Amino acid sequence: MRMTRLTRALGLALVAALSAVSGRVSAQVTTGAITGTVTDEQGQPVEAAQIQMINKATGLTRGALTSASGRYVIQGLEVGAQYSVTARRIGFRPTTVDNVVVSLGQTTRADIKIERQATQLEAVTVVSETNAIISPTRTGASTTVGDSALRRLPSLNRNFTDFVALTPQVSNSGPGLSGGGSNNRFNNIQIDGAVSSDLFGLGSTGQPGGQAGGKSISIEAVKEYQVLLSPYDVRQGNFSGALINAVTKGGTNEFHGSVYGVTRNQDFTRSQPYLTDFKQSQYGFAVGGPIVKNKVLFFLNPEFQQRTVPAGGPFIGSSGTSSSNVSQALVDRFNAALNKYGIPSGSGAAVNNDNPLTNVFARLDFNLTDNTSLVLRHNYAQAEDNIFSRSTSTFNLDNNGYFFTSKSQSTAAQLRTNFASGAFNELLVSRNSIRDRRKPNISFAQVEVNTPVGLLVGGGERSSHRNELDQDVLEISDNFSLPIGTAHRLTIGTQNQFYDVRNLFQQQGFGRWIFGSLDSLELGAPRQFAVGVPVSGDGAVRFNARQHAFYVQDEWTVSPTFNLSAGLRMDMPVFGDKPPQNPLIANPICAGTGQPSATCGFARNTSEVPSGNIQWSPRLGFNWDVTGNQKNQLRGGLGLFTGRPAYVWLANAFQNSGLSGVAQLTCNNAAAPRI
Repeated sequence: MRMTRLTRALGLALVAALSAVSGRVSAQVTTGAITGTVTDEQGQPVEAAQIQMINKATGLTRGALTSASGRYVIQGLEVGAQYSVTARRIGFRPTTVDNVVVSLGQTTRADIKIERQATQLEAVTVVSETNAIISPTRTGASTTVGDSALRRLPSLNRNFTDFVALTPQVSNSGPGLSGGGSNNRFNNIQIDGAVSSDLFGLGSTGQPGGQAGGKSISIEAVKEYQVLLSPYDVRQGNFSGALINAVTKGGTNEFHGSVYGVTRNQDFTRSQPYLTDFKQSQYGFAVGGPIVKNKVLFFLNPEFQQRTVPAGGPFIGSSGTSSSNVSQALVDRFNAALNKYGIPSGSGAAVNNDNPLTNVFARLDFNLTDNTSLVLRHNYAQAEDNIFSRSTSTFNLDNNGYFFTSKSQSTAAQLRTNFASGAFNELLVSRNSIRDRRKPNISFAQVEVNTPVGLLVGGGERSSHRNELDQDVLEISDNFSLPIGTAHRLTIGTQNQFYDVRNLFQQQGFGRWIFGSLDSLELGAPRQFAVGVPVSGDGAVRFNARQHAFYVQDEWTVSPTFNLSAGLRMDMPVFGDKPPQNPLIANPICAGTGQPSATCGFARNTSEVPSGNIQWSPRLGFNWDVTGNQKNQLRGGLGLFTGRPAYVWLANAFQNSGLSGVAQLTCNNAAAPRI
């Protein structure tokens, strides 16, 4: 649970240093950019033309000057389609390009041709025909899911990641989403540039609360997102599968709102006799507008879900499997035996699982002075799930289920500044906290009994006796880009994540009894008893880890139709704690000799965990507008990608060292009757 003051101080100092020295389109991780060339009637570049950009929806304005080549770049722009770009120069008629579309992570090209005039005449306005797909900065394989797709495509569960499957390189046939054939735990999910993944990696969705059917954010609050497989931009990292990079909605200068509700039940599905009492309703509202026009804008979106789903598997009165032959008389006899040991009775009837969800998203946008904007947003998600099922060979009483709750809070701040020199800086600070709790329906031991029609199970579900997971993530990132001459933009940046975890997994904390038959249960003659006991303290393991990344990149505009980017990224994962060293494992006793020896084949250093290993990721990408009219494009690149592992894999070194976590004690009764 702890995070050392030293690592926090070092991280803050590093970001402060980068900000102090703090422009290439570094905000493209969460925003987009507009670039173009200003030319005269003869097609010659116009130097020192004044460029003014305005977002008509929010009132945000930005300015720039063209270089000797007539080129301009405006960075750090929110995704949207209501941008206007105006070019002015003494002796020329002002010309405006309207309806410029800015897409996430892309630079939109908006070239402007201005005409010479001896006297000032009325300005000229043209309608932009921008193409986000034919973008000069687009190099790797990616899919963009825009606002229109998010609103129009069907989604049964209103989860914004439902549309990730639209990406050809992503498969959803296994547990979770696999990007390019990688394990789903190697994906990374970002919302507004901040990590929004389940770093521990227990759920298959990759989102906090995924084990309880939760979602990190309402689809109504998402403006656009990308699915990236091979972005040759060094700012994109911490994944080796797929990167889901989403940005959220903000308010505008006009009040807008919506109220929505969707529902379905068994009448909207195919006819099945077992599908009863199924219903799902999702409802909410969204509202946004100005607090101070052109200065302070807000957006708010609460969403709720009520869902009831029949539990899987047989029940008394069903048919088709061996465990469906369990009779009420058999369950009554099982309950009577359990009651002798103080365990409450359970039912063998059909069970419905409830899954209510709550998501609340709020965002404030501030258009500050000195070409600076600030975004503050908070995202709250709560998921609750009653989890119970039966199988073809195991018949559980309804008291053998468990209740899962997950609560996550995510707060982020983004500070973006455009400098007069053409430089740009974006600072991101975010804090996530996730609290997962898994509790059995009753706090008693689990009892298993073999019968001719299958295994009967009652009592508290054994993996939920004491099961808690706390995760805290602090993230500090800074990207700074600087124009060098007329053809180069240099980007330097850093991403730093500080991760604290507390994991309590006391499986079988109340005990687990196994009986060979109902007769044995009634006689009190178990075949086996197992119990999980804390090795020290409360049995929870605690550790902290860090993920540091530093990178540099140059984007070279070789010609108006050819762009080349080259960069180098360094990732360094660090463990702040080590598992305890177990001398019995490090220096075991060889059987039959009584002497310690490493030749037994089991000698291990239990305190070793991978830490401080530097991973180098060079990236090279190119983009060629072959015909020069944004109609035909050739793009590609070469790069290495590395990401963090699921921390649950490394947590086992702390959990199962023999000196921390929980130890499992098992007693076998060889004399127990097998009938």
